[in-house]
Amino acid sequence: MYHILYEHDHANRAKALDDNQGRAQLVQDPVVKVAGLKTLILWGHGNSGLFCNLSPGDLADKVKEWKSKNSGIDSVEILTCNSRHAKAGTEPYVDQFKHKLGFFTRRKLTIKSLPVRMGVNGVNGDSILFADYKSKTWCYLTSSESTFHYAKNVFKSVCENMFGDDAIDAAAYLTNTPPHDIRKDALGNAKVGQFLIKCKVNKVEELHASGTVHGWTNVDKFMTDFREMLSIPSFRRAFVTSRPFTLNYGTFDYLRKSLVAV
Repeated sequence: MYHILYEHDHANRAKALDDNQGRAQLVQDPVVKVAGLKTLILWGHGNSGLFCNLSPGDLADKVKEWKSKNSGIDSVEILTCNSRHAKAGTEPYVDQFKHKLGFFTRRKLTIKSLPVRMGVNGVNGDSILFADYKSKTWCYLTSSESTFHYAKNVFKSVCENMFGDDAIDAAAYLTNTPPHDIRKDALGNAKVGQFLIKCKVNKVEELHASGTVHGWTNVDKFMTDFREMLSIPSFRRAFVTSRPFTLNYGTFDYLRKSLVAV
């Protein structure tokens, strides 16, 4: 049995993840006793300092409060951007959170979050979790700090303007993967896609070097023209392979299965 705590603007996503079974509530709502509760899931905005508007210490206190009323809780699942990534000189949020839990509490819990894909131990890496409650699709995008801004904006623009917020179709388009192969396997089970590439292609190097992509991916006119260029398969392949970034993506019923113990 699980229970979801969500930040106020993540209500639709949390309820979609729960299939509207009533096992979701605002993170600041009072703690309740839930029969058979084993897993506490939290979903909201995150960076290296805050998650669901809670500091690592605040989250540790919140989890301890829930466990005091639900002693059967044995795992905590964290769904957010940047739980595992941080700028140089700072520590990823999940690491801080584990320290604040203390040894005796921590050893009784399995902490799960999205995987580290860029940066040594997550440092000098960046990530964002796109999720659409209507299509029940998600994409976890990670990159180095220097390339994250353009990669995030390009994916967001393609997803919103070309695929109606369907994250699987957008990710499949950018990785040249047939989307039907990602959604279901031969038995009808949900699948997850993974894309990791670090090679460089010279054809679009000048575009990157000019700084145009970094400075203009949030400008509508630029992105309209750029999406037209991306519709050319050779250009699209060259662009997405020219800078290091990763995409993990799938349906909502595979999101929790994509988490790893930390």
